[in-house]
Amino acid sequence: MESVQDFIKSFDSVYNNKLIKLIYPLDRERKNCFRNYVISILTMIVLIVVSARLFSVFSNVALFKENDDLLCYAVMTPIIIGIAIFCNADSKVKLFELKTKKMIMPFVLQSLPCFKQAQNSDIIDDEVIRNSDLFGTFNFKDSENNFEGEYKNVKISLAETELGEWSRHGKSRTYTKRFKGLMILLNSSITCKTPVLIKKCGSIETESAGYERVSFDNNEFAAKYSIYSKDAVEARHILTDAFMKRIDNIALAFNAHNIEVSIKDGTILLAISVNKDALKPGRIYKPVCDYSRFKAMAEELVSVLELIEELK
Repeated sequence: MESVQDFIKSFDSVYNNKLIKLIYPLDRERKNCFRNYVISILTMIVLIVVSARLFSVFSNVALFKENDDLLCYAVMTPIIIGIAIFCNADSKVKLFELKTKKMIMPFVLQSLPCFKQAQNSDIIDDEVIRNSDLFGTFNFKDSENNFEGEYKNVKISLAETELGEWSRHGKSRTYTKRFKGLMILLNSSITCKTPVLIKKCGSIETESAGYERVSFDNNEFAAKYSIYSKDAVEARHILTDAFMKRIDNIALAFNAHNIEVSIKDGTILLAISVNKDALKPGRIYKPVCDYSRFKAMAEELVSVLELIEELK
């Protein structure tokens, strides 16, 4: 693949000639799964109402007045059954969406030969993440749906990742989520003497790490993000208006509520915070053959490739 435009043309060809034949049978399965999911929600609601009604009736019965445990069992049983029915349907929804992703993504990647499914389950090293200075401490990391590749001699690692920190032990154990979304690591040709960070505005944690905020003339970007570095002149040289626009385009393409970037040691690490599973072709409440979702996936990948083209 020589350019982003080649990918777009190839993607449309794969969709029309291969994907469309695969996804129509999946859509019939989706409809059944969605119907069962809705029925489970309605069933759970009905059983909760029944439980409330039982409580109002049984609380006036002498047998239940004298035995609180019996009343509790009688009232809670319908609720437990309703929750169990819903959880079962919800698990089937997640299995269907996972199955859809595993079946469809190989075909999507056919149109993007610079990407492939990674064999390694942990393609972005913990030390790279820690050294990025984007996150606080973490002792938990979960990565899935890993992809890797190379475009215009820039190596790409992409992984859906969650970072968090468990503290204490036993019943008092607590979990603090540091990040959930998509991480993209690029082996960049950009070299800088000091790291450059792009973070959401008002990051106290970054300021306390020894970085200084760098002012920029790009008011549109400055309103969304704060730039930090130990060398303001070098940071302004690296972060051109075109580069910053590409970062903003990635956030838009992935519908991210936040994106943070670390440029350090010849690498660029992008942390894209999203409320949904990234690169997910199937949604239970939308037709699997909905072209708009596949087009959105293409735009997500294209936004990353356009950033690489800007680097070159």
